[in-house]
Amino acid sequence: MSWARSSTGFSLPEVLIALAVFGIASTGLLATLLLNVRSNRESNELSEATTLAQNWIEYLRAQTITDSTSTSCPSTGTPPTVPSPYGTPTCVLGAAGSPVAGTRQVTVTVSWPELYTGTRSVTLQSYVTY
Repeated sequence: MSWARSSTGFSLPEVLIALAVFGIASTGLLATLLLNVRSNRESNELSEATTLAQNWIEYLRAQTITDSTSTSCPSTGTPPTVPSPYGTPTCVLGAAGSPVAGTRQVTVTVSWPELYTGTRSVTLQSYVTY
């Protein structure tokens, strides 16, 4: 008695090899996707923090600095809103001996918690007139 071989369909070894190749390719693709998601989140946080620091510098430019020896930033008016997860930015005025008369260096730092690296921050420096 002879068994006739059918030429349709795939054999079990062919199916197993195809599944193994597909699994390895899917793993690599998933790792790349997760890396892209993390990178996009980090760049979005960095952009938001930089924009927040720029807004605070513009807020400080609109203030009047009355004490030329003070290192604390003026706080009149309504400061820019701070979205979560960013804390209130820190601000430091430099000494009155700036390169241009009538200006002070201002440093604004925005910090936020980062899942993998602890705390991240953005620091911007500019000059304001008084």
